[in-house]
Amino acid sequence: MPLIFKERNIKDHIKNVPMSDQLKEAPASEKYARYLPSKEEIIRIAELIERFSGMKVDEKVKRGEIEVKFISSRNLRKERLNDELSACDRMNLEPRIYNKVKHRIKNVSGTPLQSRLAYFEPKNNTIYVLYDNFDKLIKEESLAYVKAGIIDGKIERHFFRKTADAKSTEEIEKFVVRDVLSHELTHQIFAGNNPQYQKTVLETDERAFKLFSETVKAEANKDYEKLKELSTEVESNNDHATALHIYREAIACSVTHNVMYELGFRIPADVRMARLPPQYKKGISFLDEINRATGQNPITFTMHDPPQSMREIENPELYIRRVKREVWATLD
Repeated sequence: MPLIFKERNIKDHIKNVPMSDQLKEAPASEKYARYLPSKEEIIRIAELIERFSGMKVDEKVKRGEIEVKFISSRNLRKERLNDELSACDRMNLEPRIYNKVKHRIKNVSGTPLQSRLAYFEPKNNTIYVLYDNFDKLIKEESLAYVKAGIIDGKIERHFFRKTADAKSTEEIEKFVVRDVLSHELTHQIFAGNNPQYQKTVLETDERAFKLFSETVKAEANKDYEKLKELSTEVESNNDHATALHIYREAIACSVTHNVMYELGFRIPADVRMARLPPQYKKGISFLDEINRATGQNPITFTMHDPPQSMREIENPELYIRRVKREVWATLD
């Protein structure tokens, strides 16, 4: 069975793709199916993720079956907002505090999704494809790679043609979609290999929400001593959450680069690195340093005891020192 969609099953590359004037009427899964990898490509991507990460890939994925849910970025944000509001309801806050917390959640909830093609949600282990972003973001990504000066695939260091002809555009679109889905699939496989990490992430999120609610309460009561205490706790929890996020993203970026290179999409590492956020680069440097210091696969070495702070990511020797102390402690 090929890719599995919530709306319907689509065999490899869909036949009779609707014409442009019919696209508005077509279900999202049909409209964008032509961009997605075939069953055979998914099998190959899964094999490569397993090879480069050292993580075990689920048998279902190895058969080329992945579950993708098409959703608009707006509706995904609504889903996430409803989850947070439900958590707020469960806290039994007094009415004046409840209303303030609810108002704040509606204003700050969720990370921006307008710049994402796909998103992995660890809470329900689902890869969402944000179909309303597709056309705009694929064009933006294509233009960015053309501007980076990537040229013909006959030269191993480069892949795409510099001229924006139809063939090069199709090649870039193919690269962008496979790159994004490989990245999110790596997240999903990592989650399946490390339930404890997922538990830690969820606990950190819950603690952030609790601190957020307590801060709103302290502000309403003008309890400045409590606010000072909470500020320190919030900073510590945010640093922990950021470190976990950067670590996970660094793994996905590193694995995806190797997977895409092996598939023949040979984007120079310096071009790819230049397009990453600065903190992601710190995460990749952390993995590189762990590899140099231990001689082991940095993903399997760190997976069950990830970095606890940005300080450990920026100074990998602190991470190694802590892990060694914990290992020796278990032997005493």
